[in-house]
This record gives sequence, structure tokens and C-alpha cells, in this order.
Amino acid sequence: MAAAQHKPTAGSVCLEPITALLSNYEVYTIVSAVTNGTWSLAGGSSAQPAPAGSASAQPTHIQALHTIAYEVRQYLAETPCHVQNKQSIEAFVKAVQPFQLTKGEILQLINLRPATLPAMTPLVEEIEERLTEDRINQLLELIQQLLPEPPTDAMEME
Repeated sequence: MAAAQHKPTAGSVCLEPITALLSNYEVYTIVSAVTNGTWSLAGGSSAQPAPAGSASAQPTHIQALHTIAYEVRQYLAETPCHVQNKQSIEAFVKAVQPFQLTKGEILQLINLRPATLPAMTPLVEEIEERLTEDRINQLLELIQQLLPEPPTDAMEME
């Protein structure tokens, strides 16, 4: 997903802006925890969500955030991230270091898992000038080897 960045509102001062690049896998993990009730949007990790009718029931804005988390999770479940894991992503990041890709390019490759040169071309700036044909093929092979392929609809129905 896109970078998360805190921007100050009118009248406030932001001393240390927080910017982080998150992979779709990381976002999927967080929103899955929120929708499963193992993470509370009101204050971090939570063993048990509050019962709906209890005094500590969530305010409307927290309920809306849970709805958003659910919808984001549903969207991400249709992308390659739902079959990825921390180990495969770390192995991929380490393996592509010699290609001198930017963090943003690596993140796009992880998130979108291109399988062909035409699919990869918009993700790596000036790819044909920066990498030889052999290096491009090596990069595609690393994607195929290290990032799990999402199941196709036909495979899911079996």
C-alpha cells in the first residue's frame, strides 16, 4: 500500500513526521488482526474485544474503522499478499539487493508479483536501461521462486 505519513492539521506543529512504507502483506496482517479481534484500534493488542452492549463498547468512529479494516482485508485477500509470509519477503529483499532497486520498486514487486516483463516494466523505472535482458530474467525468476503464487480461481474451487 502507499506510504503512511502524518501531516499536521491547521494550528498544529509536526516535529517529527512519521513515514513508513508498508507492504500489502503487512497491511493485510494488521487488518486481519483488527477484524479477528486480536488487535484493538483503540489502543493496540487486545486479548478479547469488548462485548457490543457493554459499557466499554466501541464508539462509532472505532466501529467505522473496523468496517474499513474489514473492507481493506477483503480487497487484499484478492491480491498476492494473502499467500505471502515474512520469511519469503525477507528472502526476496535480500536476493534482489544486487539489482540496486529502490525501496519503492522492491515494494511494488512484492505487492504486485509480476510474472512477465510487460507487467514488471512500469514497476521498475527505466528497467531496460538499468538491467540487461539476462538480469531482468533473473529478477523474474527470483519473483517466481521466492514470492508464493496466489491460487487461481480454478485451484480454489477444487
